[in-house]
Amino acid sequence: MKAINLSFLTLLLLVLFTSCKDNYSMLTVINRDGSAHREISFLTDSATMLNEAHPSQTISKILDDPRWKKTWKRESSKEDSTLHKVRCIASQDYSSVEEMAKHFPIQCEGKPILKSCKIQSHFKWLYTDYEYEEVYNDYSDIFEIPLSQYLDPKAASYWLTGQPNLLEGMSGAEAQDYLDSMATQYDHWISANIIYDAIDVVISEYDSLKTVPISKEQLISQRDSLIDYMLQNGFSISDDSKFGTMAANFFGFDYFKTLFSVDGLVSQRIAQKYASITDSLYWIDIDYHLMMPGAKVIDCGNGICEKEGYLTFRITGNRLLSKDYTVKAVFRAPNYWAYVVSAIIIVVPFILSFVLKKCKRAKA
Repeated sequence: MKAINLSFLTLLLLVLFTSCKDNYSMLTVINRDGSAHREISFLTDSATMLNEAHPSQTISKILDDPRWKKTWKRESSKEDSTLHKVRCIASQDYSSVEEMAKHFPIQCEGKPILKSCKIQSHFKWLYTDYEYEEVYNDYSDIFEIPLSQYLDPKAASYWLTGQPNLLEGMSGAEAQDYLDSMATQYDHWISANIIYDAIDVVISEYDSLKTVPISKEQLISQRDSLIDYMLQNGFSISDDSKFGTMAANFFGFDYFKTLFSVDGLVSQRIAQKYASITDSLYWIDIDYHLMMPGAKVIDCGNGICEKEGYLTFRITGNRLLSKDYTVKAVFRAPNYWAYVVSAIIIVVPFILSFVLKKCKRAKA
């Protein structure tokens, strides 16, 4: 297998937070009785249709599972190509939203990205409110240093998910300055984690390296200082060629120039740690639609209400680095029978009163 160097990993980490790939489109229909219908669509090609190639674990899981009802629609055709692009639309019905969560096909590192689904109803006589919630798994534990050390919780959430909207009321220039500052802090966060992991690699490989000029204890005690030194002197993981030189300057030994070189042992170990999960997160990009027939939206959470009862959300790899990323919505459905009963309760007394008065007049 071809080695993955730190520069490639850095590019992947940076692109992960900026790309819009639109790999999947997903529709979830929630019914008032708690049952659900889900559709997932994705672009593929004729080789995939013939089971000659499964380009991803998710697509393979859908294609190989007979519970998914699949239809195919040609999106584009090129007469000179043997592989025509088509869209697969896979759908499945569930008796409950909990069952739907258990069979979620989109995965990262071998487990579904969706942790749980639940729906709660609140009867209000003339109408019933339905609170729907999906909680997604958190993959931020791949980083030893949390983003909250470099951005406050609200800023970190905004950077990863777009919520809450911290740019409201800012001018264009103010917003640009604020975003530039967040981008710098994000770069520092990624860089700090790479430096932290570099020292971890040296500690774990210490005995095999043999010629490390300082002790394990010194490496551990000086790790935070090394991070501060490198960031304060302009180190950025987007230009990791300076890694070895700056580490050598800090420790006072040229030994670290070779140890922390771009294609050296430390870089390879760090790349191996992150490569699999960052690649998986990179390909998670879902244009998500949620609706409840016959109901209107009264709270769209972090989604956008495009039309009555129809919400749109974004689910991407970077959002899964936010603590328990959640999709929430509250729908309100009228109880028509309650209107009828209310009308009867209001009208019947008047009718009875009128009838009784008429009977009394007739007797008189």
